[in-house]
Amino acid sequence: DVARVIDLRNDDEIAKGAKARSEAAREYYDAAPVSSAPFLGDIDAFWGGVSANAPPLPLWPRVSMLWSARPLNAALSRALEDGGNAALYVAILDSAPTTVGRAFEEVVACVDAGDTVLFHCQKGKDRTGILAALLEEACGVARADTVASYGLSGALLGGDDALPAATGKRKDPDDPEVDWSRFRGSPPDAIADTLSWLDARHGGAAKYLVDACGVDAASLATLRAKAG
Repeated sequence: DVARVIDLRNDDEIAKGAKARSEAAREYYDAAPVSSAPFLGDIDAFWGGVSANAPPLPLWPRVSMLWSARPLNAALSRALEDGGNAALYVAILDSAPTTVGRAFEEVVACVDAGDTVLFHCQKGKDRTGILAALLEEACGVARADTVASYGLSGALLGGDDALPAATGKRKDPDDPEVDWSRFRGSPPDAIADTLSWLDARHGGAAKYLVDACGVDAASLATLRAKAG
């Protein structure tokens, strides 16, 4: 039995999903305590993370902020799309360290207690993949194995995620909305590049978890001992 469910979605996603739950899903959610850890809970901070890690934006969209945010929003959306899944994951890690740390600590607490814990997001490959990769890095799993297992996610999930991400130029480059078809699937390079960013920016996943997320170093030791 699952002793704890950690939901990585935002409140609006949870509300929308609750309306479509089957009876079995409702019983499942009623049976296990659910914790909320929305990795995209602060959208403004997320876009700040996109901006901070994107290549320098052209002058025009930045100047346009004097009278309209639309050109800047469109430029950031294109930067995110061009960066693909890795840019999405890096922006999450950069903008939500406290939430990431809280979810990580809760997983460790369940593992330490001998309880089964389940964590998930909307699709089960992006936010879920980030947390899974952090846990695997903390456990000392070979990075090649982490990258390979993430790479299987899209095909296992099926549907649109079994398709390659959309490519090519946008029909309307000034559209501020993100084309989420650019983030289909689970290309192995996405999680490999994300982990490389953690290496370069923070000295690795473990230091990111301790220094940026506030995770107790003892939690890392506990997890590694349980995994070993």
